Amino acid sequence: MNNQLKSLFKEYRDILIDTNLTDKQKDIIRAALELFADKGYEGTTTQAIAQKAKVSEKTLFKYFNSKQELFRQTVYPAMLQALQPMLIERTEKILGKGNDYHDILHAVFKDRVEFAIENTDVIKLVLQELLLSQEFREVMSQFVKQDVFPRISQVFQTLSEAEHSRIPLSSLIRVVLSLLAGYVITRTILLPDQEWDDEKEIQFMLDILFNGIDNPSL
Repeated sequence: MNNQLKSLFKEYRDILIDTNLTDKQKDIIRAALELFADKGYEGTTTQAIAQKAKVSEKTLFKYFNSKQELFRQTVYPAMLQALQPMLIERTEKILGKGNDYHDILHAVFKDRVEFAIENTDVIKLVLQELLLSQEFREVMSQFVKQDVFPRISQVFQTLSEAEHSRIPLSSLIRVVLSLLAGYVITRTILLPDQEWDDEKEIQFMLDILFNGIDNPSL
């Protein structure tokens, strides 16, 4: 597993210790998260987790039916806990500056692209789990609805009113996020070795957003 993910999981290995868990469950979760961070999913065995947690494999399986279940109950919360400040707190700082909405959107786009470049392996893992795991899709859906969407709606409401847009707010947000996500995925995952001019691409996306594809100002 990449060092980026290792540091992420190790940093957040204590975040999911629910008060309803037994001490043995807590030990198993901490051990699992640390081993998943060091060795990845394939390189981690339930025997190694049990040994690190100082319990028997029988005890481990008493609480967790499989290694996959344990992975989901440790890695998923760690990812969400890490993504929250990465996605929300950084964006809130930008929104709190109170600049013109054009400047705010430019700053948001620039920050999201920089975030994706800095955390490519996290992005890959999130996309992988979104495609493969219904459970993770549900977790992320709740995260977006409860934590992300309410915070970004305000700036888009301002944008919609300023542009006198008749597009529903939810549709406007989808358009903007689609533009940004499309660039980020292409930039960091599909064609990472291509020469990119991020500032030029951001300006181009914003120009499409404000002026339409048939009336570019560039």
